[in-house]
Amino acid sequence: MLNIFLFDPDPMLREAIGRIFEGKWFEGERCRVVAAGDFLEAVDAVTSETFDLIVCDDWVEEMDGLSFFRIIRDRQRKAVKVLMTGSPIRATSAEFRMAGVDYVMHKSPVPEFMKCLWNTHTGASQAQWTGISH
Repeated sequence: MLNIFLFDPDPMLREAIGRIFEGKWFEGERCRVVAAGDFLEAVDAVTSETFDLIVCDDWVEEMDGLSFFRIIRDRQRKAVKVLMTGSPIRATSAEFRMAGVDYVMHKSPVPEFMKCLWNTHTGASQAQWTGISH
């Protein structure tokens, strides 16, 4: 099973992403989505199970997404980590690397946004992503 974790304070976005990915198949594996809307719930989830893809909004109520990735970096080493933002990027590539972020994605209209998220694992074109060099 492909485990996807989403941390975003917006319940509508969490529900939309969950509906799109839940039950889908990728490379013969079913997708499972776990979502959290607050920091304590998110930390509890990422410390209690392993995920293949972790997506976090750039701004969550208790902290920014980059800080969240710094906290979980060592607990989820194998997961692909995506920071999504609707704002201009405030950090440098070095800061993203230090936090363990693999990709930064600008939020766009939902169909394009979801296609970018899905392409993280399919290896398809990632033109809308800002890749972080390691």
